[in-house]
Amino acid sequence: MVHLVKHVLEMEKNLNNSLGNSDLLFELFRPDGSKDYSKIIFSTEETSVGFDTLIDGLKIPNLYGKANIATVTEGQNFGLNFLPKYQTQNLAIPLKVWQESTTTDSANYGIAIKNINRLQQQNLCIQLIDKELNIKSPILRDTLVSFSKIKSDTTIRFILEISNPITLEASNVLCKLDSNGSAAATLNIPNQTFFWKILNDMVKNLTKNTIISKKVFISR
Repeated sequence: MVHLVKHVLEMEKNLNNSLGNSDLLFELFRPDGSKDYSKIIFSTEETSVGFDTLIDGLKIPNLYGKANIATVTEGQNFGLNFLPKYQTQNLAIPLKVWQESTTTDSANYGIAIKNINRLQQQNLCIQLIDKELNIKSPILRDTLVSFSKIKSDTTIRFILEISNPITLEASNVLCKLDSNGSAAATLNIPNQTFFWKILNDMVKNLTKNTIISKKVFISR
């Protein structure tokens, strides 16, 4: 049993300390300075928002009553949560911090949200909703969220909103100086403003589905 626990802890440590291009890591800073982790991995393979037996990992509550962090889908707490990388609707994923405690003492916590730059490069946008303050904030870079809570409070305060705001497609992408290629952008999310920026040319406001027949890149 001891060897199994050590193996699980070592595996969790390795998962948390390595970040792939499609990983979103949450690092919880506890009041005593120790840490806990949870991770989302966005996958292009067939996966669901719910529990996938072969790849997802449910959260095992920490020993000694220390605080835990997990993403929550369908009422289950995930330490490792594989989610579909591409979707045309926003995903709302609760982010839960809790511990086994009966005390009404308040304590300070922090959540580091990591690997945002890599995810943005893959057309993934992350927003954090704070239900207690009624605030929605875009996460534009690696961010530390500080907050206080009563130790025994298990209320879910934070919600992650995950979206693919645009779908990009390219055709006839040929060699330099060829001009018969095209790129198409499909807006998936309303109330967003994007721009086509054409090298050595104009900037075009993108407010609806657009096709441009030049070499292009897109910036937000």
